[in-house]
Amino acid sequence: MSKIKVSSKISKSQSSRKTMNKKFLFIFAGLFLVIIIVIGIVLFNYEDYNIVVDNGNVDEFVDDNKKIIPNEVGYYEVQMNTTWNFTSSKKPSYNAYVGNSNSNLNTIYFTISIDEENIYTSPYLPVGTNLKNIKLEKNLKKNSYNAIMKYHLLDDNYIEISSLSVSMTIVIEN
Repeated sequence: MSKIKVSSKISKSQSSRKTMNKKFLFIFAGLFLVIIIVIGIVLFNYEDYNIVVDNGNVDEFVDDNKKIIPNEVGYYEVQMNTTWNFTSSKKPSYNAYVGNSNSNLNTIYFTISIDEENIYTSPYLPVGTNLKNIKLEKNLKKNSYNAIMKYHLLDDNYIEISSLSVSMTIVIEN
């Protein structure tokens, strides 16, 4: 009787090992598959950001970056520097810059005010144009002023669609 019990225990033990081996094999295969999928996703989405531009590929690089994606209607990209310096308020600024980006869809103009008093109104800036050598319309004393530049986005009939206010600094040096 004891021989039967021993052989029965041995066969149960071998059966349990086979089941464990199958479970281990399935778990291992599942993990291997997950690792392969993750590696595939990483490699598929990999972009090389270490681009070297030289005389041989500069045209290709420039051509790729000339593709302009226009902004949605009612949105626009602001191009400006936020501190304008003037040697005096009677002379144009030597560093003021405002541009209407090529990605914009509409003409703009802007106004500048200090303490709610308008000190400059720009001409219309069609898409792709910029304005430099800006001269204020009001005389200011030597000082640094906190100012507000308000961009006005215009439709095809030059009617305002929306506006955006940006803080800036005006420095009168003399």
